[in-house]
Amino acid sequence: GAGDLLCFLLFLRVLVFPLARALSMDLPSPSYKSVAWTSLAMGWLSWIVLIFWLRHVTFVGMLMFAGMMGTFFMLWALGAAWMSRRFVSEDKRWEGLLFALGSAALWVVLEHVRSWFLTGFPWLPLAASQANRPVMLQGATVFGQWGISFMLVLFNVGVAAYMIRIIAWAREKKKSYCPEFYVGLGTMVAMSFLMTRMSTGQKTEALFHAGVIQPL
Repeated sequence: GAGDLLCFLLFLRVLVFPLARALSMDLPSPSYKSVAWTSLAMGWLSWIVLIFWLRHVTFVGMLMFAGMMGTFFMLWALGAAWMSRRFVSEDKRWEGLLFALGSAALWVVLEHVRSWFLTGFPWLPLAASQANRPVMLQGATVFGQWGISFMLVLFNVGVAAYMIRIIAWAREKKKSYCPEFYVGLGTMVAMSFLMTRMSTGQKTEALFHAGVIQPL
């Protein structure tokens, strides 16, 4: 469904820059200009797919709005690129956690700004991709939709970091560890499966009693 498509597209968008960097380790990091243009194009195209139904209202407006939404993703990609160069290194593995946590936090901030800036409507936050997976939404009872978005980005960045480590191992046969992946996985498990205990076995009662009277 639409939720699966949204989840898949956003998963690709979170992964693309770390993987591109990993697959070209012998090449210099892409410039901020190339990151900006690539992320803007990807964000624009993915949002065209997600809101293509708006073509029945206004085709030009749909294209313009998709470009506006893609701009927010471009800002996130630029921020993530800056943090990756600032914190990610082979010598200081644990500083990669700052990159993972910072990328997830930046995504949440931009989602909040986007919902406030664009008429107050949430416009498909990342948490909406889990609408058909109730177990993944358990953390929303405590942290709201922002917590779910944070969890998903953190986990995806962790997966990307883990794939980079696998590629590095395949090339250099050097043992390594990936704290970003373990923190992301632990956060996802804690905010989904473990929190189901908070919503089960609770006593419930009816909000009100209603009756219907048939007039004579």
